[in-house]
Amino acid sequence: MGWWSTDIIGGDTPMDYEDLFKEIIADNYLTNNDITAEQFENMDEVFANGKIESLKLSTDYRSIAYQVLAVMAMRVGAKISQKLKILMISNIKQDEWQYENSERRAVIEDLLDTLATYDARHPVKVTSRGLFEVIFNKDQKK
Repeated sequence: MGWWSTDIIGGDTPMDYEDLFKEIIADNYLTNNDITAEQFENMDEVFANGKIESLKLSTDYRSIAYQVLAVMAMRVGAKISQKLKILMISNIKQDEWQYENSERRAVIEDLLDTLATYDARHPVKVTSRGLFEVIFNKDQKK
């Protein structure tokens, strides 16, 4: 299917990473179809120390993986260690699509700004347009 929007979770690849990370983090025990802050925090060291094969891929795929990981943590209000936050930011900056698409660049810049100031006091609402929403909006504009 590919990508249907420039949102962080706007395509098959980030959705695959989200499912993979949920499985790793929650060990198949999800609360309301998502991980909990505590579950994420328990896995912080694993992600920060590069013990996940999915984080050792090409630069662009690694960037997407860290984007998804950041969204997952902030969405549930999880604490992110400074080491992991630095890894996230440095890898998110490597997103190749942002250099080709100004809308994607704005999305990446917003994610980086949000992550840089994120303090885990409150969950961050992260919106993402679903495939059918994008299709419906395109049909409405015709």
